[in-house]
Amino acid sequence: MQVSIQDHESPEDKVPAQSGVRVLSLAGSAANALDADVRTRLSEELSAAQVDPDVRAIVLAGGDGMFSAGINVMEYGAPLAAPWVDTLAEQIEQSAKPVVAAIEGVALGAGFALALAAHGRVAQEEARVGLPEVKLGIVPTGGATQRLPRLAGAQVSLSLMVSGRPVSVRDPGFRHVFDRIVTEDVVTEACELAGGLADAGRWTRTCDKRAGLSDPAAYLKATAEISARTRDEDSAEAGIVRAVEGALLLPFEQGMALEGALFEATRQAPVARAARHLLVAERRAAFVPQVVSDAARPVHDVILTGQRGAFVETAIMALDAGWSVHLRPPRATDASAIRARLADIYGGAVQRGRMDGAARDARLARLHLLQEGTAEPEADLVFELGGAGPALSGNPARVRLGDGDDVRSGSTGPQLWARLYAPAHSALLAEVASGKGAQPDEVATLVQALGRARKTVIRAGTFPGMIGRNLDWVLWSAALALAEAGHNLYEIDAAARRLGYAQGPFSQMDTEGLAVVAAWLDHLGAARGAPPLTESSPIRLLARDGHTGRRAGRGFYIYDAGKAQPDPGIQARIDALAKTSEAALKAADPGAALAAAIVNEAARLLALGVALRASDIDVVLVKGMGVAREKGGLLIQADIKGLFSALRVMKTLAPAAPHLWEPQEGVLDMVKNGVGFFGRG
Repeated sequence: MQVSIQDHESPEDKVPAQSGVRVLSLAGSAANALDADVRTRLSEELSAAQVDPDVRAIVLAGGDGMFSAGINVMEYGAPLAAPWVDTLAEQIEQSAKPVVAAIEGVALGAGFALALAAHGRVAQEEARVGLPEVKLGIVPTGGATQRLPRLAGAQVSLSLMVSGRPVSVRDPGFRHVFDRIVTEDVVTEACELAGGLADAGRWTRTCDKRAGLSDPAAYLKATAEISARTRDEDSAEAGIVRAVEGALLLPFEQGMALEGALFEATRQAPVARAARHLLVAERRAAFVPQVVSDAARPVHDVILTGQRGAFVETAIMALDAGWSVHLRPPRATDASAIRARLADIYGGAVQRGRMDGAARDARLARLHLLQEGTAEPEADLVFELGGAGPALSGNPARVRLGDGDDVRSGSTGPQLWARLYAPAHSALLAEVASGKGAQPDEVATLVQALGRARKTVIRAGTFPGMIGRNLDWVLWSAALALAEAGHNLYEIDAAARRLGYAQGPFSQMDTEGLAVVAAWLDHLGAARGAPPLTESSPIRLLARDGHTGRRAGRGFYIYDAGKAQPDPGIQARIDALAKTSEAALKAADPGAALAAAIVNEAARLLALGVALRASDIDVVLVKGMGVAREKGGLLIQADIKGLFSALRVMKTLAPAAPHLWEPQEGVLDMVKNGVGFFGRG
């Protein structure tokens, strides 16, 4: 943290010199985070300013264009180091000399809480403020739930806290929050305001302000409306409503005590641990292992070629990334149809106001159709969809784009593979694998290019299916094993949804197509040495009878106008196939069985090097496979519940299906050592 006493003069001498205004800058940590060291030094400097006769006022400023991003997320999972934010905010508010916050860039979470405790606030007009703690499953700290309502009322406060999204300081609801909104030097203006308060010898502390509490009926109506939409009484949202309601109904000190209790309760809750875990996992995923970013080549031109695949979606991804796209689909006649489809999609985006006509035209101008016999351009990157492309000039990075079925060490052809999760143009996840023949600059070029296309890139080992398809395999295989043992397939789907999946495994299989799923199960099962599907497997029986999935209007479900309905006849047929010998499977809880199979598979993928980090598996589950964000992933959920319970399920079910539930050595070792995928407890 940087500290200075300033005789602060503005450019062009528009502001009188303000001598004796001490500027305390929060710069130092990444994003000006309020880590324990910064908090300690800030507290010490605030105390020193109180007894320094040369200091008559104080300004809190950020640095590097921003105020503060608040607390490092990992601090919420550990014992809180003193001084905590609420203590620091009280020290600011009770200062015997006026304190003014100079806000630029963003002031988030605890950073905004400290600004609210100041006696005045000056903001740069482009600045934004926010209280994003709800995204971590916790109630805001530092008195934010008590001070903001006193300035802005319940509706504005709840909107900011429950959404977790940053808002412009120019929002009309903040008219009593900021004393000045300026276009230029925010610190100069803050020093002038602080000096003026010192000259006047009086100021009102935020805890004593009442502008936001002036209409109690409207205030309580706002809290009641949010409360009615909050279903979980133990959630951060419910806690926020209670705290904000307390700002009106309780004395300030009791309101602060309520906020502290709610903050601590939500901080310790499993949902908060899961949220912290996922945020850290996503940040960790930004650092792709074994990739030298400096080796990446810039990408300007890409070629899309191959035999089959999502040409339209991939082209949109590439055009949106700003690249020139040279299209060579399987048949020459397909090219004009793809261009027409792209024009329709971008035209629809213009009609919906998602882009303007100039942006649409610029994208379509970068789309080029390659005719048979014409020379390819000097491309930087080539995506080969569903099969090898033609020989190319130059030395582009060639990438096999698909579901990862052909990923294997020792294969011929391009040694780079990528899976773009569907839909390729909007899904935010990609898996990348590289063989021994891939050059470091090629790998770095692909990773950097996908990052430019707004993808979170997960590095996988060279194994068929990479991470995601193997997780599909184990979920689908475990679901089929449970159904064949006599479990109701629709109850199995419901159990998967309770685990966090947006779709249950049988619904997923219908969406993929039962013949496609059967081929995947056979292919990946062979790669791991698992037994193949039998001819009496429910998925084969249905496919033979024309129940091929959602597109056909019938699979495990019947689809009427696109809406899935259970099919009692299908369930009866599967019940008739139930294996009476599988008593353990029949007695198992479906959700626990599915979760144990996935945990076991995760340990296998880590042992084989298919997944390089356990956190990557949870990122794939959430960002690629539809597991709810609030779950944080299935591995963190297993850690929270304790791996011993999952191991107990594995040992019970392993005799019936060892390829799914025979405990991996990694699971046995973690349980033996009292740890999980992400440490102890």
